[in-house]
Amino acid sequence: AGRGATTPLPHSHTAADTTPPFGALGVSVRRGRALFAATHDSLPRYAASALRCFSCHLDEGRRAGGLSLVGAYTRFPQYRARRARVDLIEDRVNDCFVRSMNGRAIPVSGSDMRDIVTYLAWLSRGVTVGEAMGDTVQSRSVQALATLDADTARGAAVFTASCARCHGASG
Repeated sequence: AGRGATTPLPHSHTAADTTPPFGALGVSVRRGRALFAATHDSLPRYAASALRCFSCHLDEGRRAGGLSLVGAYTRFPQYRARRARVDLIEDRVNDCFVRSMNGRAIPVSGSDMRDIVTYLAWLSRGVTVGEAMGDTVQSRSVQALATLDADTARGAAVFTASCARCHGASG
């Protein structure tokens, strides 16, 4: 497929059309998707682990309950208690690179970030903006964890069953 050609994206999405547009916007959407699909190979200076964005954000970021990215773009700017500040979507992307991929922040003004954010915006077509402009926003795709008494054996079992697929066996 040459520049401007469309490549259909598989899996369900809230919008009926999963084919990126023609032209420069479509090129940016497809490149952002490619960076999500081959993160370590495409951005080895920034993604130290072998993970790729789609290791955690299942079905190209579309799966409900699989850390869906659908609507993520519409929830920023948002206050994030972890950093005690209002973050932009670029800050959240870099939080994944630094924390989840054990890497470095990518330049916010570069083409890599632009294309990643363009893919996120494209996935969020049709999602209402503004419903997440309050204080702290809970992720829609991550279930709340119950507060439990400390139990390292039970914690290890939960980690193996629920966390290791994204964070690796050693966390």
